[in-house]
Amino acid sequence: MPPSSPACGLEGETRLAATGLAHRSIDIWLADSARSGLAQRSAKDCLRKRTMQRVDAVLEHDLPSAANQRWLCDTVRAWAPLEVLFPSKIWSGTRGVTGELAGHLVLIVKREYGHVASGLRPFPRARELLQAEAQHLALQLEIGASLRPLLESEASHEDWLNPYIDMSLAMAEYLHRNVIGLSQVLPDSMVMRYATGISRTQQSLRAACRRTPQPAAHGLN
Repeated sequence: MPPSSPACGLEGETRLAATGLAHRSIDIWLADSARSGLAQRSAKDCLRKRTMQRVDAVLEHDLPSAANQRWLCDTVRAWAPLEVLFPSKIWSGTRGVTGELAGHLVLIVKREYGHVASGLRPFPRARELLQAEAQHLALQLEIGASLRPLLESEASHEDWLNPYIDMSLAMAEYLHRNVIGLSQVLPDSMVMRYATGISRTQQSLRAACRRTPQPAAHGLN
């Protein structure tokens, strides 16, 4: 389970460090055309603005650590269904992720992303828009993960994120396969386990983000 986040106000130096880290991450990401090419062409003008708006929302929250964890949680939820269609790396070590879905992309887009494909001809344009969104979400995920050491105390910094990513990818593929009628690769017991784990993580992080900050303790004079 993800850790409970300590209540704290974000100090000026930490905020500046976090903002600088986010901008540097964007610069490095934009310089790598293999990761950002489609996203740049689809939304180059507003990509940095959109990303920094999300970063600022985290840093302005009363509980920035909890807000960052929730941002990561929500980003993975949106990114995973696209990542299994447009994999940015080989996920062969992740149970339930086969790399087979790219071969069924036309049917998946038709059945699940009709709102994107509607009115777009030819099909490659719809594919590019979806892949660009996957790339932008991957950038947000990278930045959110890089902010964790700045925003979380050592006591609360646990590796809940990687298991959550693995479960989310596996369940994303499971749902895609279900929609288009492909045989499943995950046993029912694992599907239930992953679905429960994802739900608990999401509930925990949302609850932590709503928690009221406690005033800092002061020693008695």
